[in-house]
Amino acid sequence: MMTTKPPLPRTFTSPSKLETYLLPADVGFTRGTSTVSKLIRFFTRAKGEPPTYTNHTLGIGNGHNVVQALAKVSEMPIEKWAAKVPEFEIWRKPNMEQLQRFHIADTAEAHIGQVYGSLKIVAHLGDAFLTWVKGSGKSVRFFRRLCLMRDYPICSWLWGWAYSAHGERLSEIGPRYACPDDQHDYVSASPEWVKVAAKYANGDIAIYTLGEG
Repeated sequence: MMTTKPPLPRTFTSPSKLETYLLPADVGFTRGTSTVSKLIRFFTRAKGEPPTYTNHTLGIGNGHNVVQALAKVSEMPIEKWAAKVPEFEIWRKPNMEQLQRFHIADTAEAHIGQVYGSLKIVAHLGDAFLTWVKGSGKSVRFFRRLCLMRDYPICSWLWGWAYSAHGERLSEIGPRYACPDDQHDYVSASPEWVKVAAKYANGDIAIYTLGEG
């Protein structure tokens, strides 16, 4: 879902300077251009909901790095990642203490190197398809209940679990069930979260000021 908050004042920056604005445990959402990305967005859109913005969740680690579940849970320098990704939004919960940010990022980084949970993403897509067929707008969680293993993380679980492990929420539903759209819906609607950066389809990277919206 697109953010419901009013636009914040913003300035534009380059990938090389983006890392100076970001903090550990900031959470990002990308909007991919591949067929798979578009299918994920299509099937995770609830009935009556505006077009889904995101198909992938990631977060900022403790070393100016982006931590995300791809083929494996991996890390990449922020500058390299920001130059590569076509569109993204990065969100922050400003009232968290810095030590808590470090702990959340550490929890996510502990999974670096683990193999991506391919079967889990199939389960998420299966539930998304059932939800779409059912047409009620209420998320179906049939296949996801069969995929409770922590050893094979997917993108939304990785950061959802890291937040949950330290008493914070990244979605209305638990991290084992949440998809990127659930998490983006949650942070964009919550008064406790603010958007701190974004990259648009034209390649511009914006930094948003805090304290409004």
